Amino acid sequence: MRREDLAAIATIMSRPKRVDVPQSFLGFCSWLGVELTPGQAEFARVAYDGLEPVDRDLAVQIFGPDLPVGRRRVVAAVCGRRAGKSYVMVALRLVHGMLVRDVPPLPPGIKAVAMIIAPRSNMRDEVFAYALGAIESKPELRAMLVSTKAETFTLRRPDGKRVTFECGVATAGGTAARGRWFLDFALDECAFFRDNTFKVNDEELYKAGRSVLLPGGQILITSTPWAETGLLYRMWKTRPDNAHVAHAPTLVMNDNHITREIVHEAEEEDPDAAAREFGARFMTSGTTVFFESSTLDAMLTPEPFALQPGDIVGAGGDFGFKSDSSALLMVALRGKTLHVYAGTEERPTPDAPLKPSRTVARFVEVVDGKCDYVVADGHHRASIEEHLQEHGLVYCPAPQTPAENYVCARQKLREGLVLVHTAQLDADLVMRLLQQLRETQGKPTAGGGMSIKHPRWAMGGHGDLADAFTLAIWRVCGTPIATPEPEPGTKEWAEAARDRRLQSMRDKADRPFWRRAG
Repeated sequence: MRREDLAAIATIMSRPKRVDVPQSFLGFCSWLGVELTPGQAEFARVAYDGLEPVDRDLAVQIFGPDLPVGRRRVVAAVCGRRAGKSYVMVALRLVHGMLVRDVPPLPPGIKAVAMIIAPRSNMRDEVFAYALGAIESKPELRAMLVSTKAETFTLRRPDGKRVTFECGVATAGGTAARGRWFLDFALDECAFFRDNTFKVNDEELYKAGRSVLLPGGQILITSTPWAETGLLYRMWKTRPDNAHVAHAPTLVMNDNHITREIVHEAEEEDPDAAAREFGARFMTSGTTVFFESSTLDAMLTPEPFALQPGDIVGAGGDFGFKSDSSALLMVALRGKTLHVYAGTEERPTPDAPLKPSRTVARFVEVVDGKCDYVVADGHHRASIEEHLQEHGLVYCPAPQTPAENYVCARQKLREGLVLVHTAQLDADLVMRLLQQLRETQGKPTAGGGMSIKHPRWAMGGHGDLADAFTLAIWRVCGTPIATPEPEPGTKEWAEAARDRRLQSMRDKADRPFWRRAG
């Protein structure tokens, strides 16, 4: 037998056996043993299989009264958490397309790819695990696996064609979507592609993916909503003719006992967040009052407060020396209740700016040895950190996530766990604190963030007391403060280095030892 014939036989024998993968997505899920909820099934029936709904009322809740007819090139889904977006709508849908989609002849070296782009690496890894798990759940599909690497795997179908699944992280300018031909293309949680540090243009990613979509493919745009901006909001607002647009709260898509309990708890803890995360409501892009007046009124109490053993005490500060005030507030955590019991506000004048040394000395008097740190943002850090150290106080940085301290304080106020003891605080300080909190404004930012704004008053000040108030609450409710690194060359530094070496030796001793064969 000729060598060419042997090679041909080998090629044929090495191909995966014929697998009868259902052509419909609903049939594919059933074949895998995945039980869809009624909401997920109606969504898939209309958007992926292009069929008439079985439960028309439920389909109207998902897609609106003008139910789209037939399969469309774009599917946009605005849904709450736990609706099945990443697993059902993206991972399983892309795997199914890999198995049943027609693959036209492509230039040498060009791959046919099912691509998913997520805002962050942890979300990418989650979808990849879902997709690979679906393949490995069936022996017939597992036999098609040619290679598996980080964030990608390749299948060789029974027709001999190779198709690849890839997961990427959103990049600027749409570069993550370039250089491939797509069987299907998904932007998962795309409302969060734009964050406060690295803005990724979701519109550019969409345009780049659309330009290399193979015939019969779909672009999937899924996310929990955020602000009224970006690709997802545009799709929801305009409902283009080439798109299925779904908009459904969590319980429409996935109504069960566990999910209902989760949603109920979220609504009690933070109604605004629950309305977005589970009710699938976009946050208004306008600036709104951040703290409710009722919660601010309820926190005031004339009852005196005295520290007791076991109280956890923290100090929040905001430093300003020329146009802004320097403010400090002390908070004690007793049980679950936060007691604001002491504070000061040092206010500069046009002719007499504050001096960092005197300001810190005044703060030290208020702290009175009850805690060993002051948490503050990075403004004037170089001017104050040395002075704090002279008095035995540690500078503790504010949270890196914008507005985290404000969100924490608002939640504690809503739970009725904050008391401001007015008898122990200067009346003018309390009045200015209330004024600043009442006029604090919050505005959602793209990427799931929040920006906080304070008006600047003619009498001076720019939310200084509000910052000190929220920072103290955040710190007392948060994680323990990291011990500062000792200065190199000191006794403490040498002892720390020795401890690290000893711990390293212990870790090595605990590891199992393998002897390499041969």
